[in-house]
This record gives sequence, structure tokens and C-alpha cells, in this order.
Amino acid sequence: GERVQGTMRTLTLLCLAGAMEVASAFSSAGSGFASLRTGSITSESSCLPSSRGGLTGLNMAHFVNNKGAKESRKNRPRKARLSDINRKAPEYVVDTMAAARQKMPEYTKTGEADMSSFFKIEGEDGKVFYTTKAPYAAE
Repeated sequence: GERVQGTMRTLTLLCLAGAMEVASAFSSAGSGFASLRTGSITSESSCLPSSRGGLTGLNMAHFVNNKGAKESRKNRPRKARLSDINRKAPEYVVDTMAAARQKMPEYTKTGEADMSSFFKIEGEDGKVFYTTKAPYAAE
């Protein structure tokens, strides 16, 4: 009972150590289990990216570097003075293109189109559309 469990535990540890040794053979020379065991990590090898393209833990950032709108939102001016807190919000025009849109025509007719190459199809709901292929006619 107890002796068998001890033997199984020892066998499991040996298999795990062998698997780690095999895995370290496929990694770069300056990283992995073998270099940790032998103590061959130097300051140059730990700061450089490994051959697999990843970065070591020593080379990672300590905080997030926000970009664009996130940074602007984080650094926006705060309302600290009473004059800022009690100030009325400025009036913004919601639709800036409304005046220009009313001046522009929605459609401009440029002339008559040649519809002789199109086929007119009327749907059951009364909608009409045109297509370049003739509709299928069962004989």
C-alpha cells in the first residue's frame, strides 16, 4: 500500500523531470528549465526576446500606455472651482449639416435612361423592379 504509493510518486517525478529536460532541448539556449537549473541566465540573455519571439517577464511594461481617446478621457480637465461647477454648459449644434442638407436637392434628374436592355418585373405586392436577365418562363 504505502510502499507502492511512494514508488508511484517517485516514478511520476522522474517522468516529469525527463519531460522537462526534453522540452528544454527544443527551447533556446538561454532560456528554459536547463538554464534555470545550471544558473546560466545573464543580464543580457534575460532582457532580450527569446528566439520564439516572446518577451521575458523582465522586459514587460509595468502599466498600460493608453492611446488616443482613452488618454484624453483620463487626462481631461476636472471641474474643481465653483465657477466651473456652476457654469452653464455651452450650446452645441446637434446636427451641423442640417442647413447644408436643406439647400441640396435630394435627387437630380440628368436625363432619360435607355431601358430597352432591361426586363420589367412586377411583384405580387405591387413593387416594380428592372433586371438584365429575362425572367424564367415555364412552358
